[in-house]
Amino acid sequence: MKIIFWNYHNSKNLIKSPITITIGKFDGIHTGHQVVIQKTLQIAKDTKTKSAIFFFDPHPIEILMNLKTSKLTPYSKKISLLSEYDFDYCVVIKFSDSFSNCSKTWFIDELKNRFNVSNIVVGEDFKFGKNRAGNLTDLESFFNVYKLKLTTIGNDIVSTSEIIQNIKDADFEIANKKLGRRYDVIGKVVKGKQLGRKLGFPTANLSFKDEYMIPKVGIYAGYAWVKGKKYKAAISIGYTPTIDTRKTPIVEAHLLDFSHNIYNFNLKLEFVKWIRAEQKFNSLQELKSAISIDVEKIRETLD
Repeated sequence: MKIIFWNYHNSKNLIKSPITITIGKFDGIHTGHQVVIQKTLQIAKDTKTKSAIFFFDPHPIEILMNLKTSKLTPYSKKISLLSEYDFDYCVVIKFSDSFSNCSKTWFIDELKNRFNVSNIVVGEDFKFGKNRAGNLTDLESFFNVYKLKLTTIGNDIVSTSEIIQNIKDADFEIANKKLGRRYDVIGKVVKGKQLGRKLGFPTANLSFKDEYMIPKVGIYAGYAWVKGKKYKAAISIGYTPTIDTRKTPIVEAHLLDFSHNIYNFNLKLEFVKWIRAEQKFNSLQELKSAISIDVEKIRETLD
């Protein structure tokens, strides 16, 4: 998969062979996105055209509303997931103020002239151009357009915003079903105060380079991946109120049946189930007893 960066100032033709594309934000690469992706690849195969997925980076809301957003799949995670598919191209649309002011006509001309687009696969609610003025009817005048209905699970529409709310509510049974995989975050293991080790439950403290959507404060059952191996994990997100007072929560995990030094390694945490809310205990012994109970619950949950 070749990655191409498209910004407002591009002046050359970027793809010369006829292509079938899909366009969107694709935050999460959830089951709804996966339907669109598979359809795009199938049409490319049937029409003997190249295939491409276009996504926006940064997220348009960060430019339009000057807001930083937490993401289900930050850029590096998104590229990693998309590389598992057989796309010929991944086109990263470098969204900017200039790009946001482009007309629907300009956008269509760019797709025709710079990318040689033949077929477009999008959801039935797709809009484009300044003020979202362009719609499927505009595209159908120039391309073969395949519109797909929104994916549902039960009565719920699968959407990034709904999954984010599920994660905020710590409802990982639903969130993971909509994602088609366990929700995960990836960070580097850094040194903490090592209190967990003194209590008999050493934890890996994570530092994040990417802006992940972090679940609400509490204790979770999940899995930790390090050095290519998976371990059951007790995951804690919180302010450590028994020990000190923090302004921002930390993410740490106790890997069950694991005793190796993993400082400076990348650790992936997958969330399975919310266990309980964070609590402030009267003593370290009370905290140790609570952790012991948590670990047993988590072991039972994951068995």
